[in-house]
Amino acid sequence: ALPGAGRRPPLPVGRSRPPLPVAGSAPSEEEEDEEEFRRREAFNDSYRVCNVGPKGMGAVANRKIAQGELLVREKPVVVFQDAALEVIFDLDGRLARSKDMFRNWEMSLRKSLEESCSAEELWRFWRLSDASARGEAKNTAVGIARTNALSFGEDSAGVFPRVSRFNHSCRPNVASSWQADDGEQVLRASTDIEAGTELCISYMSHVQICAPCFDRNKSILKTSGFECRCDVCALQGVARQHSDMRRQILARLNGLVQKAADLEELGGARVIDDAFKLLTEEFGGAPPAKALLCFSGFWLAVASGLPDEAERFGSLAARNAEIAEGPDSWRAQSLRELVATARQRCLQALEEQAGDGADADVESGDEQGQEEDKKAFAKMKSPFPNSAGFADEELSIFSDL
Repeated sequence: ALPGAGRRPPLPVGRSRPPLPVAGSAPSEEEEDEEEFRRREAFNDSYRVCNVGPKGMGAVANRKIAQGELLVREKPVVVFQDAALEVIFDLDGRLARSKDMFRNWEMSLRKSLEESCSAEELWRFWRLSDASARGEAKNTAVGIARTNALSFGEDSAGVFPRVSRFNHSCRPNVASSWQADDGEQVLRASTDIEAGTELCISYMSHVQICAPCFDRNKSILKTSGFECRCDVCALQGVARQHSDMRRQILARLNGLVQKAADLEELGGARVIDDAFKLLTEEFGGAPPAKALLCFSGFWLAVASGLPDEAERFGSLAARNAEIAEGPDSWRAQSLRELVATARQRCLQALEEQAGDGADADVESGDEQGQEEDKKAFAKMKSPFPNSAGFADEELSIFSDL
């Protein structure tokens, strides 16, 4: 598995976005694209693709969008797996060292796109940005793929032209998830969104995004080739200090949750509740992080033999998974089924603690089953490029759903 979560591929730094058009000048390529996007997306009343300033093109809400509302369902126009994944994203540096190799892969990728994509898909692909193109250099297919690809599953990455129009924010208002059964990347509103607001996802894992502003920008510059200019990173003075402090507290709470054996060792259910409130305060919606936080709370409550708390945290996990991925997503359905077993699991935990449980083989089987449940839930998509979600032993509550 490739390390990391929620990241774009490494790209050359120092790449600036196109300047804003000068009044009275001929229409820029971005202005022409904006008009064309408006024509092609006329059926979509929820958002438009337009120039959002220094960041270039982005998605903006046309109207008020409700929390959990579906924004995009999209299949990849091109998929990279196995050797292609390693070479295209130059994980071993071979493309950077060999012009001939780069040319061969560029021609191969162009041919694949022409053979498998419709005219509409090709139009969208070639209008995506290439962060490695400098000055007057033209975009390349490999450069566009490296700039825009998202990883999904355990060893795959793909280019999703519509999803790629959603820029990064350190306070994302849109949740992104890979739905393997449908073979689609799905975007849903993380919170209620007012008309005229830019719609953003996060290119970082929740571990990275809980770092202070300075460290976040170092990370995003290294992995994505740009300096973040979102509202959170634009904060100054006391406001920035408070934001950094809240994120550092969340990171510490995450560590406590992962180390605790049960709710008592953690310090009680209030620790989960405090983290939940802090996620709302700092991130707005954050349903993916809340779902996994409450999922952790569920298992800690089960270990403590507290059925009411287990049901409460399990229900909160299911509700936030529904917001992030939809009520019919496999994760939301699995969590709802898990909640139904809360009291039985708590009873088993209490019996084991009292020495009245089944024999050692059955107990071992029960524990293995619970661990398999946790691992199955933790197999989450990662936006790009280097992860299939958490490591089995690291069910971090702040990794991307």
